[in-house]
Amino acid sequence: MAYTADNIAKYVVDRCVREGKAISNLQLQKTLYYIQLNFIRLFDKVAFFDDFEAWDYGPVVPSVYEEYRQFGGAPICMMFDGIFTIFSNREEQQLVNDVTDVCVDMDPWDLVDSSHIKDGPWDIAYSKNKNAIIELKDMFEYAKRN
Repeated sequence: MAYTADNIAKYVVDRCVREGKAISNLQLQKTLYYIQLNFIRLFDKVAFFDDFEAWDYGPVVPSVYEEYRQFGGAPICMMFDGIFTIFSNREEQQLVNDVTDVCVDMDPWDLVDSSHIKDGPWDIAYSKNKNAIIELKDMFEYAKRN
């Protein structure tokens, strides 16, 4: 079952706040990107069907960005009742937890750099057109070879 980027984002934000490691919108966007790549790599499916766009600072799900843009570069301090029930199985939830734990502890600019890998999905889309959609086929190809 695929989720929505919005629900995964709410889960990540809520979990980070509860653990005392609030996440910024920039970190959240890269976390969603790595969740998507790891779902493809480990489960051979997407976590969500929302499109990523190739923005200057890396992959962005525009609707999620808009939801949290009022926080600017500050930590997002929101909690969502019942969000922990979204997952259909424990393995998918654990993958989201594992990716989130790595990303929230990274410097945001290191996350940006890591998403800008040459010939990676962001690089392919960004080279064609600023703010272009990052194609799922490029994400699948990249995830399967890395």
